[in-house]
Amino acid sequence: MKKKTLLDRDLDVSKVLGAGSQEDLQGFIPLPLRSLKKNQEIPFDVFLRVKPKNRSETTFLSVCSKGMVFQGVWRQKLEDLQVPQVFISTADETHILPYLLRDLETPPEYFRDEDRAALVYDSTLIWLRQSFRNLQERAAVEVGPVSPLLANLMGLMKKENYWDIIMPLMEGHGSIYSHSLNVCFLGLAFIDYLGWSAKSAQVFGLGALLHDLGMSKVPAEILNKKGALTEEEMDKVRLHPLSGYHLLKNHAWMYHNALLMVLQHHENEDGSGYPQKLLGTSIHLWAKVLRLVDSYEAMTSRRPWREAMSPGKALWSIRQGVEEQHIYDPVLFKTFVKFLAEHEK
Repeated sequence: MKKKTLLDRDLDVSKVLGAGSQEDLQGFIPLPLRSLKKNQEIPFDVFLRVKPKNRSETTFLSVCSKGMVFQGVWRQKLEDLQVPQVFISTADETHILPYLLRDLETPPEYFRDEDRAALVYDSTLIWLRQSFRNLQERAAVEVGPVSPLLANLMGLMKKENYWDIIMPLMEGHGSIYSHSLNVCFLGLAFIDYLGWSAKSAQVFGLGALLHDLGMSKVPAEILNKKGALTEEEMDKVRLHPLSGYHLLKNHAWMYHNALLMVLQHHENEDGSGYPQKLLGTSIHLWAKVLRLVDSYEAMTSRRPWREAMSPGKALWSIRQGVEEQHIYDPVLFKTFVKFLAEHEK
């Protein structure tokens, strides 16, 4: 007899919730519902974050146990409830990435481009989460998946409609991991427009993914603060390029150019940036590209303290940063505007 789960019955809760703040997750990891493969065995327990009836606090409700086959009707039920995410215990975190990566071995012709892009996005996000934690703890980082993940992404960029495939994945996120991944997506598209080689793209992609590693050292109350930061709080934020550099500099798999991207991605053309106050002639070209893409992605994404800017408003702000504050490389900015304009056609 097939084992019954809560998904075989009506969910007796007042509301099924998505991810909240890091504190709300209490040892759980969000995973997009689309990542659960229909009619395949699940190697981890699956939970929903819910608000029970007549209770003010939220809780995590187990809806599918490790080793069970995730039924297609369960997936449909959660989609009908408009549940965007499920949750996995951090104790099962090591099982998530191998589960997702199995499908990347499937030939591209058996995948819809949208599904393959989502798989690459979700897998890379999990890899980032694990790698940030391992690097902080001075533990080994599994770098093997990075090359095929980036190769798959660059393969999608050869599709005529890749912009329409990738852009929807970049919406509605706000974590340090999704920001890093979105910057990587956007940055790879831009350097492809610039005509960089596939080898350079692989190295640039790694630097873009890890550029904000040092932000994991900044206290959460500063990262999530809704008001303006004090000067003391800003000093802690300004340390993040140097913190990331020190966490990465002794790893043999970290390329020199990618390491400079991490260290220099907040340097300004006029020498007013941080942490080294380099003038434009001393800033690595790849860091200049990252500086531009990083700012644009941050401005056009929602944050706890503000709503997202429109693309036009973000570009106007960056233009002021070029002409008045001398922050960004003016030649790269003009090319970036042309790049974005081509995709708006």
